[in-house]
Amino acid sequence: MTGISTITSSNMASIGLSLLGGSISSSSSAPTLSAQAGYQPYVANENQKIATYSKQSTVQQAVQYYEANIGKIKSVDQLVQDPKLLTFITTAFGLQANANEPALIKQVLESDITQRTSLANTLLDPRYKQMAGEFDFAQAGMVNFSSGAVISDVVNRYLTNAYENSLDSVNPALHNAAYFLRNVGSITNAYSILGDPVLRDVFETTTGLPAEIANQPVQDEARLVNSKVNIKLFETSGSSTSSSSTSSSALTAAKSDLTKLSSANATATAAQSAAQSVVDQITSIQKAYANLATIQDPSGQYAAEIPVQQAAAPVLVEQQALLSNAQSALGTVTANIAQLQQLIQQAGSSTNTTSITTLQAQFSTLTNQIQTAISGATYQFDNGTGGTGYTGVNLLDGSMSGQLTATYDSNGDQTAVNAQNLGSSSSFQAQLNAANAAFQAISTSMDTANIQAAQAALTSAQSASSIVNTSVNTDATNFQKAIAAVPQWAGTYDTAQLYQGSQSVADAGSRMTTINQLLGQIQGIAQQAKQLSNTADHTSLQAQYSSLMTQLTNAITQTTNPKVDNLLESNPGSTPGYYSYSIDTGGSYDVQAHTSDLVSNVLTPLQNLDVTSIANANSVLSDITGSIQTALANTSTQLGIDSQTFTLAANTIDPRAAVDNQYRQLVTGMAGVVKQAAKGGTNLLDATQSAINLTVSSTSQTLSLTPLDFNSQVTQVLDAGSQLLPSDPNDTSGAMAALNNAAFGANNILDTLNGYVNQVQFATSVTQTNITALQKQQGTSAADVGLPSKPTAFAVQFVQKYLAIVDGQNASAGGGSSSGAVALQLLQGGGVSISA
Repeated sequence: MTGISTITSSNMASIGLSLLGGSISSSSSAPTLSAQAGYQPYVANENQKIATYSKQSTVQQAVQYYEANIGKIKSVDQLVQDPKLLTFITTAFGLQANANEPALIKQVLESDITQRTSLANTLLDPRYKQMAGEFDFAQAGMVNFSSGAVISDVVNRYLTNAYENSLDSVNPALHNAAYFLRNVGSITNAYSILGDPVLRDVFETTTGLPAEIANQPVQDEARLVNSKVNIKLFETSGSSTSSSSTSSSALTAAKSDLTKLSSANATATAAQSAAQSVVDQITSIQKAYANLATIQDPSGQYAAEIPVQQAAAPVLVEQQALLSNAQSALGTVTANIAQLQQLIQQAGSSTNTTSITTLQAQFSTLTNQIQTAISGATYQFDNGTGGTGYTGVNLLDGSMSGQLTATYDSNGDQTAVNAQNLGSSSSFQAQLNAANAAFQAISTSMDTANIQAAQAALTSAQSASSIVNTSVNTDATNFQKAIAAVPQWAGTYDTAQLYQGSQSVADAGSRMTTINQLLGQIQGIAQQAKQLSNTADHTSLQAQYSSLMTQLTNAITQTTNPKVDNLLESNPGSTPGYYSYSIDTGGSYDVQAHTSDLVSNVLTPLQNLDVTSIANANSVLSDITGSIQTALANTSTQLGIDSQTFTLAANTIDPRAAVDNQYRQLVTGMAGVVKQAAKGGTNLLDATQSAINLTVSSTSQTLSLTPLDFNSQVTQVLDAGSQLLPSDPNDTSGAMAALNNAAFGANNILDTLNGYVNQVQFATSVTQTNITALQKQQGTSAADVGLPSKPTAFAVQFVQKYLAIVDGQNASAGGGSSSGAVALQLLQGGGVSISA
C-alpha cells in the first residue's frame, strides 16, 4: 500500500547531498540554484514569499489595473481584447502561455461546464475548466466578473501563479513542485494526474514512469499510475472536525519526533566534530612528516639555514639553560629579600614577641639561601667534548667574561645573553653582607642604629638585584621572541637522543605529581594516627601506610615509560648527578638532564618509620614537612629548568623531533577528544554504548545510528604508533605506518558519521516540512495573500524526491555525468522510497 520513506546509512549520501546546493551554470538557461536547496526558501514558505512578491511595484500595478477595470467590462470579447486583463486572467489560472490566443480563451470562458461536450470539459488540462467555472459566464453572464469574492480569488490566483512562474528563473523544478503541492490534494483519481501537464511531469519523474506511456490507451496509463502510488495518500479532503482533530494529534507527534531528531543530530554532530578534529590533526602531522625531506635537505630550500642553525643549536641550548637557571635563582633572591625586609620590620616593632636571637638566625639562613641560589645557578655545558667534559657557566655570579651570542639564521640575526654579577665581588653581595652584619648586631627592638643600617643596606642590595632581574627577564623575553620568529627550523639532529632526554624529563615530571599525591595521603594517615592513643589499634592505619609506601616506592624507582631514564634516582653509571643526551648527529655536543636522589631523600626516611604510635606518626609528619618537602621542591625546580632546555632542543630546533612531539600530543589528547563527542547521554565514538534507534512516526521514517569503535580503529593504533617514536626518514620503527593506519580508520569513521548526520538532517527537514503543513491545516500559518497550500506529508515527501532526481539529472546534463549518475542512483534508490 502506502509510500513510506526510508533513510539509508550509505556513505554515498554525502555525495548526493553535495549536489543539492550551489549553482549550475552549464548554459544560460540552466538553474541558478539546485532544486533541493531552493525547496525550503521558495516552496515550503510559499505564502510568505508570495506576500513579499506581491509588494513589487510591477505586481501591484498589475493587480491595481485588474481590480480597477475588470468590473467595467461588458462582454467576454471586451475582456480578451484588453491585453493586460487577458494576461492577468490567464496567469491566474496558470495558462499564461495562452495569453496570445484570445479566441481560445473566449471560447473557454463562454463554455458551459455543466455540458460534457463544452470546450472547457473536452480539453484535458483541468485548468481550463477551473477558469470557466470561476466566472460561470454560461450561467451567470457578466455578474461574476465584477463580484468582489471572484475578484479577490482571481487576484490570489494571479499572485500565486505569477510567483510560481518567477521560480522558473531560479529552477523550473521549483515551479512544478509548488504547483504540485498546491493542487495534488484535490485530485481524486489517476486521470486527474494524467490530464494536468505539471502533475503528470512531477509524477512521471518521481516514479520513473517514461513519458512514452502517453502512447498507450488512457485506461492503461491510469493503471500504471495506480500501480505506483496510492492516490489517496495525496488527498487532503474530508470532515473538517476529523481533519482538525487528526491534524492536531499529528502535529503533536511531529513535534515530538522533531525533539528526538534534534537530540540525535546533536549527538551525531558532536561525534562528527570530534572525528573531524582527529582527521585534521593526523593530516597535519602527515604533511609535516612529508615536508621533512625538504627541510633537512642540505642542498635544498633551506641550504643556507641548515649549517648556521646546526652550529647555533648547542649555544641556543646553553643560553636557554643559563636564562632558566638564572630566573629560578632570582625568584629565590626576590622572595628571600622580601622576607628579610619583614624580619627587619619585626625586629624594630614594639609588639614583636619573637626573640631577637631567633630572628637573627632566620635572617642568616635566608642570606645563605640567597648566596646558595646565586652560586647554584650554574649550567654544565658540554663545549664540544661529546660528554667527556663539561664547563660550568653561571650567568649571575660574575664569572662570565661578557655576552654569550648565537647567530641563528643566514641573515646574521643573533640572540644575546648578558653576563650579570650578584656574586661575591659584587656590590649586591657587599650590601647583603652588610645588612646581615647590622642585623646580627641588633641588641633589642630599640637598637635603632643597627636596624636602620640593616634596612639601608638591604634596600641597596634589593635595588641591585632588581636591576639584574630586569636585565635577565629582558634577555629571556628577547630570546623567546627570536626563537619564535624563525619561520622554519631546519637541519638534522640526534632526534633519538633528544627524544629520550625530553621524555625522561616529562616522565619524571609526571611521576612527581603522583609522588606528591601519595605523600599527601601518607601525611593524612599520619595525622589520623597522631590523634589515637598509643594503646589504640593502629593496625588498619599501618596497613594503609604500608600500601602507600609500596606505591611510593614504585613511583620513585619505576618509570612509566620503559624507554626513558629515571631522573628521580641517581644515575647508576659514571655520572651520578645527570644523564647526558647528544644534540648533534656527530655526538659532539651533549645536553644534561639532572637526577635527584629521591630514594635517599624521600623513600628511605619513610621506610624506616611507621604510624604505630603517636611518636612515630609525628616523625613521619616532621620528615614530610621538613627535609622531604625541601628535596621535592628542589627536584621540581630542576625538572622545570631541564624541561625548558629539552623543549627548545627537542620540540623546536629539531624539526623531526618537533613533528614527533605533535604525534605524541595527539595521542595524549585523544581521551579528551573522545570525551567531547559525548552528547545527550550517548557517545557515537564509543562502541560499548547502545545504538540510537529512532522511528519518526509522523513521517514514517526509521534511523539507526550505531556507535563506532573509535578506540580500536584510531586511539589504540595511534597509541601503539607513538610508542615506536622517534621516527626516522625510512620509518624503520613503523611509527608513521601506524599513523597512516590511524588516518584510514579515522576517515572511515568520519565518513560513516557524515552519513549519520545527513540522515538525521534529511529526516529533520522532512519532519519540519510536515509540521509546517500541519500548522497550515490548523490555520496557524494562514496567509493573507496567495492560494492555500495544504499538502499531506506524503505529498511533500514525494516532491522532495522529485527535486532530488531533477538535481541529479541536471548534474549529469551539466557535464558531471559520473557524479550526477551516482547522485541520481543514490536519490532514486536509497533516499526516499515511495511505493503503492
